[in-house]
Amino acid sequence: MASANFFMEFFYPPSLPIVSSLDRLRELLIEHQIVIVAGETGSGKTTQLPKLCLELFHGSRGWIGCTQPRRIAATSVAERVAEELGKHKELVGSKIRFRDKTTPATRIKFMTDGVLLAEIRNDPLLRKYKVVIVDEAHERNLNIDFLLGYLYTLAAKRDDLKLIITSATIDTEAFSAHFHQAPVVNIEGRTYPVEIIYSPPPEDDNEISYLEHCIDVTAEICTTRPPGDVLLFLPTEKDIRSCSEILKGRVQTHRILPLFGRLQAKDQRLIFKTHNNPKIVVATNVAETSVTVPGIRYVVDSGLARIGSYHPRSRTMRLPITTISQASCNQRSGRSGRIGPGTCYRLFSEDDFDARAPFSTPEIQRSNLAEVILQMVALNLGDPYHFPFLDPPRRASISEGFRTLRELGALDAKNRLTPYGKLMSSLPIDPVISRIIIEANKFNCLSEIVAIAAALAIQEPRIRPAEKEHLADEAHRRFADPNSDFIGLLNIWKVYHKDHHRFSWSGLKKFCQHNFLSFQRMREWLDLHEQLYRLIGTKKNFRFNLDPGTYENIHRSLLAGLFRQCGRRKKGSLYQGLANREFNIFPGSYLHGKSGNWIIGGSFIETSRLFALSIANIEPEWLEKSCEKLCSYSWANVRYHKKSGRVMADETVALHGLIIASSRMVNYPKRNSKNIPAARQIFIREALVNSQLSGRFDFLNQNLSLLETWQESEHKLRKKDIVIDDEAVFDFYDRQLPAQVYDRSSLRGHIKRHGDSNLYMTETDILLRLPSQKALLDFPPHLPAPNEAIRLNYHFEPGTFADGVTALIPEHLLERITPELFDWLVPGLIVEKTTFLIKGLPKRLRKNLIPVNDTVALVLDSLDMYQGNFLQKLSAAILNRHKINIRREDWPQSLPPHLIMHFQVVNSSGKVVMRGNDFSTLLKQFRSGADHGSLMVSPRDQTLMDSLRDRIFNSWDFGAYPERIPLLATGDMIGGYLFCGIRSMPEKQGVMLHYYPSREEADCATRAGMNYLVRLDLKPKFKQLAQHCKVTFSGPSSIWLTTFFRGPAQTCESVLNFIISSFLSVTPQEMLNQETYKSQIDKIRKMDVFDAGREIIDKVLFVLRQRKETYDLIVKYEQLAKKSGGLDATLYEDLYDQLATILPSGFLDHFSLSDLDSCGRYLKSLAIRSERAYNNPGKDLEKRKKLNAHQQNIERFMEKFDDLGPECLEKIDNYKKMLAELRISLFSPEIKTTISVSEKKLVQAWKDLTTGC
Repeated sequence: MASANFFMEFFYPPSLPIVSSLDRLRELLIEHQIVIVAGETGSGKTTQLPKLCLELFHGSRGWIGCTQPRRIAATSVAERVAEELGKHKELVGSKIRFRDKTTPATRIKFMTDGVLLAEIRNDPLLRKYKVVIVDEAHERNLNIDFLLGYLYTLAAKRDDLKLIITSATIDTEAFSAHFHQAPVVNIEGRTYPVEIIYSPPPEDDNEISYLEHCIDVTAEICTTRPPGDVLLFLPTEKDIRSCSEILKGRVQTHRILPLFGRLQAKDQRLIFKTHNNPKIVVATNVAETSVTVPGIRYVVDSGLARIGSYHPRSRTMRLPITTISQASCNQRSGRSGRIGPGTCYRLFSEDDFDARAPFSTPEIQRSNLAEVILQMVALNLGDPYHFPFLDPPRRASISEGFRTLRELGALDAKNRLTPYGKLMSSLPIDPVISRIIIEANKFNCLSEIVAIAAALAIQEPRIRPAEKEHLADEAHRRFADPNSDFIGLLNIWKVYHKDHHRFSWSGLKKFCQHNFLSFQRMREWLDLHEQLYRLIGTKKNFRFNLDPGTYENIHRSLLAGLFRQCGRRKKGSLYQGLANREFNIFPGSYLHGKSGNWIIGGSFIETSRLFALSIANIEPEWLEKSCEKLCSYSWANVRYHKKSGRVMADETVALHGLIIASSRMVNYPKRNSKNIPAARQIFIREALVNSQLSGRFDFLNQNLSLLETWQESEHKLRKKDIVIDDEAVFDFYDRQLPAQVYDRSSLRGHIKRHGDSNLYMTETDILLRLPSQKALLDFPPHLPAPNEAIRLNYHFEPGTFADGVTALIPEHLLERITPELFDWLVPGLIVEKTTFLIKGLPKRLRKNLIPVNDTVALVLDSLDMYQGNFLQKLSAAILNRHKINIRREDWPQSLPPHLIMHFQVVNSSGKVVMRGNDFSTLLKQFRSGADHGSLMVSPRDQTLMDSLRDRIFNSWDFGAYPERIPLLATGDMIGGYLFCGIRSMPEKQGVMLHYYPSREEADCATRAGMNYLVRLDLKPKFKQLAQHCKVTFSGPSSIWLTTFFRGPAQTCESVLNFIISSFLSVTPQEMLNQETYKSQIDKIRKMDVFDAGREIIDKVLFVLRQRKETYDLIVKYEQLAKKSGGLDATLYEDLYDQLATILPSGFLDHFSLSDLDSCGRYLKSLAIRSERAYNNPGKDLEKRKKLNAHQQNIERFMEKFDDLGPECLEKIDNYKKMLAELRISLFSPEIKTTISVSEKKLVQAWKDLTTGC
């Protein structure tokens, strides 16, 4: 820094108000370290104070530094002061970001406050400065307040440093008090009076906008007031563009010039030039203090500005249009009184003005403090909570700043600088962006991220002029990326450097003009990138990648700093962000309307809504990986997973309330060591106690076997007082296993290191008491069935379906077992069952059996277990001992579940295929299937059935086809069967196998099919018999016989089938066996088929003739009775019914030869009765009455008890036979009965039948 020749005269324009205060200022600057200058607009303080300091301290080394809040002010004021110094203009320089116009000769240095703060990093005591002037301090932006606080501290360390604080409007008392009662100089700045006119919109016009009102007032000024330049204040750039366009059409006499911060420098300079016509400058609040627009006579103040406000709770920057303070209003009005009397039109009421805050809220109270706090910590400036801010920010804002820095990894838990923080504080950018750069070094994409980071640190370089928006969009589309606006920025960078190998200002301007980019911001981008590149290049272990960085790596690096700007799609372009915050994609983003489900934004801004700017599609997995330490993890549905042997859980990952992943199955204890105790409990309980542990573990197998053995005793005896409960088993393993065993793998490791001897249980460990062997013998493991023993399972769980005893019946035994066997249960339960039955009898019976316990003991002593029907035997024993007749309906109709045998049908593999509590129902289901609509066969069985669909057999060569095919319900349980049958196919000269939905259908088809197959195998033997049959039933005299069937051919066919059936001595099911079939065929071959068959044909003919004669006789007497007028319709109805019962239609399909033989006696008896009934109807009626009661007994009994055991069915058949013989005895006593029968015997038979059935 060279010394200047100060043998020079300093010229201070006398028209400036500050000139009258120069002597006072000289005195104060010499006597005091800190001076506060309050000078209104136009006072000359900004340009004259630096010259005054140069005059006073020309002999001292050090710069006279003057800070400005905006770059445009720093450069324009520097040019103005240099111009005033004339030939000594080299003494004045300026420095703004990336542009340093100082030289070794510079003594007065104009700069932005940010530049001075940056210099503090390398020169904390500001040794290069003699004087520091903080101009426009009333703006109270973040840098100004931090700088004032820092200078407050620095003044105590450097008593040689002079500090001047200036402002157009300032709360002088507050400033003076803060700086130890520093002296204040007030300079009158308005040299001409300014008339204030309040011009709010008309009250009766609610539709007019503030913009329309501004235009109307400005147009009126231009047409009705004396000529003069107009300065119009509007809040937004959009308003300025719209207003400028409209004014150009309405006001032809003025030059319309816009002014805002993003305007290019050449366009900003137009406002300082002289024009032929008056000008209208349409500006934001940049013209309020930073730029003094010359020649202004009229100010139109909307009273509005877009003022940024950071909300620490939501971490968003809001930019609402809001009303400005009184001080700002006065600052604006002062712009009109610089060259003569001026007028300020305030587009609001005076009451509105009076209600406004006196001063603007300092930016430090409405900004993100993370960067300020990081620099304070890096510079060891002390606790931010107690830093000497002029207006301290809210503690919540400071706390949020610390929290942000901790999340970024710049500070540790004690708010101390970390290695990351040290790096971040050395970079002249926001901590968020510096954190992104650090992460990019890890992901080998530093080259790309530095370019993107530099772009994020400046204003958006793409511009959309109002009149060329479509062309701008087309130009920008060249750079757009379908997934990321960040890549779009990178594409601008790449295209520029690809097209411009050598940098030139002209080349950059052409590139910007052609692609609708801001030249000024592109310069800033290039300059910041160069600065970052140079700084990062000096850092250890930082390497710029040569190979292109991947999309994933670039965006994972961005997530390291921008994770709070991520979101998940909620609906359309509305996204759910962190802390339950909703936001939209900014319409200017290329991804608007085309974004993915997960996105990240470069920043948030809140205007009418909350918008995310600079969008990119991301994967939620990247977010979790980048923010793992900040994510919260919760687990639900914790359970043991048998296959893996681990305790698993469904994991939910959230980042500040935003769900990143949900229902993700994870290894629960491995996710967090705090989960190990809970996982260990679940593992012990499920894997060991509930025996879900897979793999070979000898100790567990032995322990389970021991427990199951004694638990089965509990189930048998129906008492839970023998074996310890699950909690005690859990406690055993909990004691024996160390804390770090929580899954199968850790258990194996423990056994491998320490063995498993301490894990074996003994009877002492598990038994509460030892039951007697005698009690256990009453609960046998098997039921003594006739063919083979049936295994029994015992289960003690009252109130459940399986409570009691379950018989496991092999599938092949189901149809061969008598159900009466199961009614006896087991010896250990028969006493309880008998007691329950007797106690459930009607009181009139039960009172004769008291005491019940004694009766039970005596009765059971007389019974043999498993011999006959239990209820019948019990009823008989009570009748025998107590002379009390107990009918079937007297016994309780329902029993507790444990006093009923349960059934499970198992296949050859031991798998349960059917289950139930009623044997008859189970057997029906087994025989006839179920509702097939909800069932299906297995694919393998379906293939088998399909293969049989068109196959014809001419002899028994079916092979090994299954007798039945299971129909599967849910859970592979069998809901029924399809049954194999042989279907006759005469038209194809053979038979085919077919599966029918019921046993009855299959047997019926097999009977006919097997008869046809026998005739095919023995065709020569049956040929003569068939011819004889045809001749017999084809003659004219026999036609009346065939009407009972369906013609001669059908009659002959039925008779031949009847003959063959009578030759066969096995059931249709048995004929499906090849050996059985062969033995039957061999037996028939040895017979004289013709003679035997002819004899049967004769019997059929005889019966048919006898039936015809009997029918004709009944008809004859019925006609005679009608003629005589003595017809008893009931009598003849009964006669016809008896005829149909004796020889029903289709009798050959189900009659045996013995049935055929009996028909003759019954028909003869019916014929005799017909004649006698005609002669004496009254006597016939008396005999009928004797039989009606017995007939009704049968009908009622069969309706009430349709599921009867073999013994009861045999009694019913015997009762029916006795009734038929009694009928012969009553109506035709001359015919001898086959058994001795009487009414008394029939009554006794009915009594025997109803006892137990």
